[in-house]
Formats: sequence, C-alpha cells, structure tokens
Amino acid sequence: MAMVNVEMVVVFLLVCVSAVGAGRNPMFSVLDVGGGGRGGDGDVDHPMMSILEEGGESGVEEDSAPVRAVFDLHYHSGPLLSGPAGLDVYVIWYGSFSSEQRSTILDFFASFQESADLAPSVSSWWKTTAAYKDFANTGVAPSVKLAGEMSNTGYSLGRKLTRWEIEFLVLDSLNSFAADSKSVYLVLTADDVLVDGFCRSSCASHSFVAASAITRGHQLPYAWVGNAATQCPGKCAWPFALPLYGPKGFEPLVAPNGDVGADGMIINIANMLAGTATDPYINAWYQGDARAPLEAGTACAGIYGEGAYPGFPGELLKEHVSGASYNVGGVNKRKFLLPALWDPVTRTCAPPS
Repeated sequence: MAMVNVEMVVVFLLVCVSAVGAGRNPMFSVLDVGGGGRGGDGDVDHPMMSILEEGGESGVEEDSAPVRAVFDLHYHSGPLLSGPAGLDVYVIWYGSFSSEQRSTILDFFASFQESADLAPSVSSWWKTTAAYKDFANTGVAPSVKLAGEMSNTGYSLGRKLTRWEIEFLVLDSLNSFAADSKSVYLVLTADDVLVDGFCRSSCASHSFVAASAITRGHQLPYAWVGNAATQCPGKCAWPFALPLYGPKGFEPLVAPNGDVGADGMIINIANMLAGTATDPYINAWYQGDARAPLEAGTACAGIYGEGAYPGFPGELLKEHVSGASYNVGGVNKRKFLLPALWDPVTRTCAPPS
C-alpha cells in the first residue's frame, strides 16, 4: 500500500471545492500504511472534521437550506455488515477510563437496543444506514448491540501504540471473543495513550484483519477510536472544544455528558460504526480513492443539525439546566451528539430527526 500524506487543517463541514475537482479528499486524511488490513486495503483514517485549504475560504454559502453533500457515494460491489440479528460490537478498553466514561459509552451502545426517553434517538439515527444495500438488496444490520467487552488497564503494549499493535489487540481479543466476520471489534484508547497518527492525521480509523488460522478463516472488521481530551480536543472533540484552525468566533458547545473526551469519542464511534457497517472491507459504499474514501459519516463531517455551515454545527437541542447541546436521546436519560449521515436515497447529509 502506498503512503499518502495530507495535512489535516481543521474546519467543520463540506469544504474545498477545488480539492474535490482535483480528485483529492478534502474531508479527512488518508490511509496509514503502518496500520492494519494485512490483506491489502484498509486502515481508513477518519478525523471528525474536514480540511480547508490554507487560504481559509470554504466555498460554502452560509444559509439555512437543507445540507446537501457535494459528494456522491457509490456502491463498489463489496459486502456490507448485514443480518437481521443486529451488528455485534466487541469493545476492547485499552488504558484507564473512569467509571463515568465507561458508563457513558456503554449507555450509548444500550441506546441502540432500548427505547429512549427523548426523540430523536440513537436507534432512529441508525435507521439511515438501512438505505445502504448490496446487489442482493440486503441492507445493513438494523441495530447495534454490545456483544462483549474486555479491559486492558495494565497498558500491556505500553502507552505508545502503532497501528499494527491496534490490530494485535484485536487478534488477542479472540482469546475471549468469537471470531465473526459480521461483527466489529472496537479498540478504545484512553487519553494518555499515543497512537500513531492520532491528532496529526486522524481521530479514529477502521480496517480489517486478513483471514488466518487465528481468525478461524474470517476477515474481521475492526475500528479504533482515541480519547482526545488531553491531546487534541480542538481537532478530535469539536464542537466541544475550540478549534485550532478554521473560522473564528466559535464558542465550544457544552458536552452533554460533561466529558469532552468521552462525548467526542461517541461522535467518532458513531462515525466508525456507520463507516464500517457500510464499507467494512473498503470495497462497498464510498466515494473517491479507496485509500482515502469518503464514507457514510465522513462525507458529512462537521454537520450535526440543520443549517450547518463552516464553524457552526447546525441547529441543536439544548439542555435547559446545563446548557449542553445534543441531537439525540438515549437510555437512562442520556443525551448525545451524533453526526449527520449521508443518505443514499436523498443524496444529502441527514442529521438526526
């Protein structure tokens, strides 16, 4: 795999028309060859925000019209993560997470299965993925559920991880988890863990492990998401932190669960779940070069509500007491901010509604 380097200059939303015309990916950085996908393609890096040419012009008019993506995802004949029983997710906690951080993220997963106290809900947000079909007209799994979790609080591989070590954690988890090609193995790293490329070129990524005896002959999709709270909240936890680049005058939003790192992780987890489900082997739904594809979530980077434009995440719900911003409800009275997803039917970015 060839290394492609793109400087990650942050803004929020659909930008850089000139880059699109040149066939470049203006939304996020690209394939990290040091990472997974031993079979070839893989390890798609997904910073939460799009990039802007250093000139600072977005080329996006600031109006309240429905958010229409300037990208057009296409189906490339590969499999989706489908099945009526739901998409199983196996979580690997690497490093030290507080009990509240774990509770917040676990409640997010529980919200796919249980009715929420508020609408829109996490489960209704996921319904956009149902429009993604394969050639047999089979759609993405209709729900997501936590199938298992394990903790590595001892930092067994240290506090600096390469992408190969992320993949090793996935393989090692098969001592506890089933090997299932229709599941997602999700590695979550704590705020004191440095991962290759984190903050410089990516906030999260997904790839797959090639079939082997260890995987029982299956290719296994996996994803990684890091906690950016102490390393780069302005890059990987926006809009809950001041951006390092982009439009000025933006006031960061109050995180709905009181933790910039955990709430930022949930945004990226949501992006990775949508991207992995609709493009698990980097040969299904995407636009552009397979080494740097735009996918279901990243095609709508920085869009969380109607009327979004660079520097403004869109119209959101607000909690009266804390002032926290959110766009979906979950179990246990939780509130979350989830990204818009590209809708293959309307060909627009669809915020939760």
